[in-house]
Amino acid sequence: MTYQESLDYLTSLGRFGIKLGLERTLALLRELGDPQDLFQGVLVAGTNGKGSVCAMVASVLQAGGYRVGLMPKPHLISYTERIQVNQLPITEDAFAALLTELQPAINKVAAELGPPTEFEILTSAALYYFARAGIDLLVSEVGLGGRLDSTNVLDLGVSVITNIALDHTQYLGSTLEAIAAEKAGILKKDSIAITGAQPPALAVIEAAAQTQHIPLLRLGQEIELASTDKGWAGVQATVTTPAGTYRDLRIPLLGLHQAENAALAVAAIDALRSRGWEVSDGVLRDGLARTRWPGRLEVLDRNPIVL
Repeated sequence: MTYQESLDYLTSLGRFGIKLGLERTLALLRELGDPQDLFQGVLVAGTNGKGSVCAMVASVLQAGGYRVGLMPKPHLISYTERIQVNQLPITEDAFAALLTELQPAINKVAAELGPPTEFEILTSAALYYFARAGIDLLVSEVGLGGRLDSTNVLDLGVSVITNIALDHTQYLGSTLEAIAAEKAGILKKDSIAITGAQPPALAVIEAAAQTQHIPLLRLGQEIELASTDKGWAGVQATVTTPAGTYRDLRIPLLGLHQAENAALAVAAIDALRSRGWEVSDGVLRDGLARTRWPGRLEVLDRNPIVL
């Protein structure tokens, strides 16, 4: 297939809509050799801030010399944005070749379980690609909810739930508690959980962490934050986690809410450190300062300011 043909094939699956559940994704990954079992890293769910946290964590890990797979969603311009290594999207030719290679497996799963959705195929394709690309760590953004999202086939060791608000209520439930329960479905045994959620959703996440017998780091409790808005330069934050205090961190993303996202990202890096991944304080500082998250209140020019 050409790139355009691969897009036509992929988007033709859109007529099957959103079908929550892991059965088709697991079946497709089984056909591909179960690449999801190869990775460690960070899985990020939540209503807002998921992409920013992923971008910050990936930037820090890349600054530390790691080869980092990144799965952001949705894409802004091109489907290739959803499969990145060291923040470089897969090429159009490689994307087309990847979908062509996966087509027999997709057809087999479709015959047995019904057609996989576009998102299920993209998730499986990305994981297969990352396995061959030899990444060291994976940073993935959850698509919808958590418990039944395709990305929940991953057990990366660190799970972040940014915050909880009413979103996708037709799929996730009509209360904050119900939505929190869906997003808390990404918490797994022998992992570390991090959240910026507030009551009443927080209690649901706390209960899920207790059920899994895993530590939970909460923004405003185990994670402390003091921040300053630096205008068009971004924000400056001092973050304290159980591992230590990181003063005057510079985050070049706009809005004080990015300081909260940075605090969660710092806690995620500390969690990876506790699992044996080496990231120095200098690398943490440098990686945060280099974070780019294109198209999201991005400053394109400063004279005059163009967003």
